Amino acid sequence: MAVDSYSLCPGGRGKKIRFCCPDHIKDLEQIDKMIEGEQYSAGLAFVESLEKQRPGCACLTEAKCLFQRMIGLWEDAYETADGFVAREPKNVVALTELATTSALIDKPREAVSALRPSKEISSQSLSFRRC
Repeated sequence: MAVDSYSLCPGGRGKKIRFCCPDHIKDLEQIDKMIEGEQYSAGLAFVESLEKQRPGCACLTEAKCLFQRMIGLWEDAYETADGFVAREPKNVVALTELATTSALIDKPREAVSALRPSKEISSQSLSFRRC
């Protein structure tokens, strides 16, 4: 499936892929194929290799959280999401990842706390991956 470069980046920065991470269009297509094929471990390894080339990339961090959750690495996903929010405290995708992973590791208060700031910025358009 081809990634539309004019769709919103899945990293939650509110920019179109073409303007946020144009160098990763082919990588995002590969990530989507891995999600569709339920190749979560391979997807995680792929994203981690890409992060070495481009650390702090929101779309890669979002994909890493997704793959970690899908293979049951909930504590790792929580740590990834926590770092994501630390880097981008007003990013709704980062906050949602932190809320989701907090709930998975039985931290309901932290999950609710992560969602509160997103209410203020929820008017921004988001593009979430399906899983």
